[in-house]
Amino acid sequence: NNTDKEQAVDIVRKMLDTDAGNVDAATTLCVMLSFAGKNDEAVKVIEPYVKKYPGNRSVIANALAAGNRELNVKALSAYMSADKTLTDDDVNAWAKEQEQLGRFSTAADILLSWLNRNGSITAWPMLLSSLYRAARYSDIGQLHEKYIVKPDMQDKMVYSVSDLLLIAFSFARTGSFAVCKDICDFIVGVDFHDFADNKQRIEVVGVK
Repeated sequence: NNTDKEQAVDIVRKMLDTDAGNVDAATTLCVMLSFAGKNDEAVKVIEPYVKKYPGNRSVIANALAAGNRELNVKALSAYMSADKTLTDDDVNAWAKEQEQLGRFSTAADILLSWLNRNGSITAWPMLLSSLYRAARYSDIGQLHEKYIVKPDMQDKMVYSVSDLLLIAFSFARTGSFAVCKDICDFIVGVDFHDFADNKQRIEVVGVK
């Protein structure tokens, strides 16, 4: 019940008051406050630890639970700069885990931070899907302008006709109907015979 949860929060808070260096207590309290809907309090608790331990995956992962976009960007940027061993597979798996938990905005933030660090990613479909499901349509439009339409990015990106459709819908959602129409016209003009893979052919036909 609520009383038990509040008592548990108080116990962990006292542990942290007694030992400010107790990282486990800080991350636990952050998660408890987040689950209780007290996200602002959670941010205040965990933010100092994000600054002090930027390379601590546990601190960063639990900071994301607070659901604060500004903190997400700071924490992920610091972590990805600190951990030189990170790979595409590591980042994609982390983002996928968040996506499966329904934390679409957090999944997108993970991938965007990786994109900002590397200049490219291998999980464009997951990034676009996560942004769309988080209703971050303008972010998709910005990605389109910054990366997708740039000629020098074409060989670094892997996306499908379905991804293009998500981009078109995002422009429609933000009132950019002319851009939406241009993308849709392009999709309609795609010849499914251009694809050797049968799955891709079926996808193109389905989208049309």
